[in-house]
This record gives sequence, C-alpha cells and structure tokens, in this order.
Amino acid sequence: MKTKTVLINLVILVCVALLGYSLTLYFNGQKPDIIVQPEAPAEKMADKDTVPDYSFVAMDGEEYSLQQFRGKIVLLNFWASWCAPCIKEFPHLIEIANNHPDDLVFIGLSSDVAEKTMLAFVEKFENKMDAKLDTDNIIIALDRDEATHRLFRTYRLPETLIIDQDGVMREKLIGADWTVEYVEKQIEEINSEQ
Repeated sequence: MKTKTVLINLVILVCVALLGYSLTLYFNGQKPDIIVQPEAPAEKMADKDTVPDYSFVAMDGEEYSLQQFRGKIVLLNFWASWCAPCIKEFPHLIEIANNHPDDLVFIGLSSDVAEKTMLAFVEKFENKMDAKLDTDNIIIALDRDEATHRLFRTYRLPETLIIDQDGVMREKLIGADWTVEYVEKQIEEINSEQ
C-alpha cells in the first residue's frame, strides 16, 4: 500500500513539473528547441538559385529588402533566441560581419514568437559582448510573415544562406557546426570571382 502511494505521488509530481514547464514556455512566448543536426554542416548549391526579393522591417524600424544589398555578400541567418545552436553561432556571425564592414551584410531573421523576446536577447547579447547590433552591415529583424518557412523553406534552426553580390545563394550552412575560417574562405572565394 505504501509503495502504491509513493508511486502515485511520484506520477503527480512529474505531471505538475511538466505542466509548470509548459506554462512557463507558453507565457514566455517560447518554443522548446528540438533540432537534429545534419551530418554535413554545409550544402553547396548545384544550381544557381537567385534568392527571392524579400522585404522586412528591422528592429530599428527601418524597412529593407534583399534586393537593395546587391553588390554585397549577404549572410542571411535564420535563428531564434530559444535555439541553443543559434545562440552558439551568433557571436561568430557578428565577428564575420565586423571583419567585412564594407562588402558584407549580416541579416539575422528571428523566428521568435514575440518581438520583445528577440529584443531582450539582442540587448543581453550587446551588453555581454559590448557590441552594437544596429550597424550599417548588421541587421536584426523579426520574421513577422513566416518567410523563414514560407519563402526560404527553412524548417530547422539555425540555417545561414551565403548569398553572393548578384543575389545568388551560393551555400547553405545547416546547424552551428561550422567555423569562422570556413565561412571566411567562402567569402574570399566569392570576392575573388568578382
């Protein structure tokens, strides 16, 4: 009888914990991160795919479109503040953008549910790294119309598209298992072709 009571109490405790976790995620406007990492971190594009011209409003309130960045390399990153691999790779993407202030634009398109969650992450990142994320070549925006899935067919986060000066997607980095040196080499190759 005592064993049965302990077992029932244990089941109740687990149920209450799961309910608490679910309510915390719901009220914070977050989704749990379930990501299966691919075997290869990069996918070279066999066909020359020009990316669609997508317009978005950045966290600074300015409206941008991918078309206006023709002539520069674009790193289009799909991320969210609740995604652990996204958080891991974010400083590396900022480093790359800082290494190429004149010939590269980094666009971080957030899949966060609420803008306040995205902005809180950006503020925390800026304070921790003592960096500004509203420079001319670093643009952070909330994916308000689900272009991540609808337009770019990205279903796992993070993914980063390397887009050349002509708006052609040259490579897709899947997951956060890549190095700054690898991306710098791809940028160098693209620049050498111009």
